[in-house]
Amino acid sequence: MAYNRLIQVLFTIVFVLQFFSVQAQLPNRPNAYGIDRAKTGDWIYYYDYDWNEISPDFDSAAYYRLITYERGKPIGTMGDYYANGIPQMIGTMVSEEPEVYEGNLVFYNELGDTIQLDNWQNGYLKEISFYDELGKVFESQHWSKGNIKEIIGYGELGDTVRFENWEIGKLRKRIEFSNGLVS
Repeated sequence: MAYNRLIQVLFTIVFVLQFFSVQAQLPNRPNAYGIDRAKTGDWIYYYDYDWNEISPDFDSAAYYRLITYERGKPIGTMGDYYANGIPQMIGTMVSEEPEVYEGNLVFYNELGDTIQLDNWQNGYLKEISFYDELGKVFESQHWSKGNIKEIIGYGELGDTVRFENWEIGKLRKRIEFSNGLVS
């Protein structure tokens, strides 16, 4: 009986130490302002599980963002990360208020698998692809100047199973396919 209790205590101690070692690995950056009072250099933001920005608190941060500024504007690749350091999203932000990206924006799950790929061009979202647990695209969305234009759903074999046409936020046409035929 005492042996089982000892094993439980040791397991708890190891678990707690691992938890704090993961939390202690959160990076830190200077978050500096330039002479012109604009953000400059490398910055880090900490977020809770609901993506609310929080003060630098290693115990309650679920995510963090690494970003670099020049004269108050984001430059280069920025990333959002899970507290354990695995990327949650990587891309290029060109504006912070409002958030605008350029090029590919890749989203990951907690295991590091790609779950979503957004493509931005000239400040507008152009396409979103959603991936299943096997890494296959199961849906793609096409956008034009902030409005969704079409959604295409794919089956397990990559065949089209659904097509939707949208106009100014309203569904205009939906077609379902089965075995390559309209159902």
